[in-house]
Amino acid sequence: RSMEEEWGVLMFFAKLRGFDDDDDDDAMVKDEDDPRGRGRPRSGLARDGERLCIFGPLRARRGAELKTMSAVEHKHPGFCIDAASQTLIPRKRVQGDRDEDGWSTETVELRDDDFSYALGAQGSTRRKLATASGCIIEYVGRLACLCGYPKERRRAREYLRWLLEQRTGQSVVHNPERRSDCLIVEIPASSVAFLTGFRGDTLRSIERESGTFMFTDGDKNVTQAERAAASSSSGKASENLLIFSHSRPARETAADIVQDKLDMHKRLGPAGSGGSAFRSSSGNGGSSSRYDDDDDDRRGGSYR
Repeated sequence: RSMEEEWGVLMFFAKLRGFDDDDDDDAMVKDEDDPRGRGRPRSGLARDGERLCIFGPLRARRGAELKTMSAVEHKHPGFCIDAASQTLIPRKRVQGDRDEDGWSTETVELRDDDFSYALGAQGSTRRKLATASGCIIEYVGRLACLCGYPKERRRAREYLRWLLEQRTGQSVVHNPERRSDCLIVEIPASSVAFLTGFRGDTLRSIERESGTFMFTDGDKNVTQAERAAASSSSGKASENLLIFSHSRPARETAADIVQDKLDMHKRLGPAGSGGSAFRSSSGNGGSSSRYDDDDDDRRGGSYR
């Protein structure tokens, strides 16, 4: 029931008359648990018994399907993923259940040390990336499955890559000002630590509230003292906070929350002086700016 509520679908088990009539022996793989030795279809489904039927719009069906596959693969490794090729085992679909208009599913293999980082506590990081990119993201085994239209999958692939880069270093976003899914907020160097919070808790809470994915373009390995010294020597007294989402209202909501935090820091004392401004592509100070789709840049993963 929880999966039905999450995706807005109707799900139940049923026997489908004639669904397996055209299965051929070439589509069978050995199944050690089959006492009759007939094997099982490469679709990952048993030849006999009931099938799980999922009713709803395409996006909802695919989301519920991947969620189910994630749970099944967790309990029965190898049921949904071909171990040799590390790809999803093709699934037979009923007539009419077709992907259309470029809709597809692509996968990214995650190393063990990347998997928990990309998942987050109780799946929080996965959900964050899915919400911000507008793409269905589910982890089936160690495969990150990105399901949606081409632009959605591209955003999800980039967001995931940037996130993983932050685990060990600094990611780089090329020309964020040209992206349509990015809003840049200028942050005083003295306020970066305040805005980030302990272990990134403040930024994470803003992401959850606004449905965005955000990070600064500074180096996570630089301390606050080193950052202040570098700012005074270079004359650069700010860093850019990059706010990503397919939704413009979500980006603007995040920017408003960030500005409130900066105002609060400024009121708390001298360390917060300097304020901040949204930087627009036209150069008008104080106005929020939007950008186009390309590459990446983030304060290397001080949070997940």
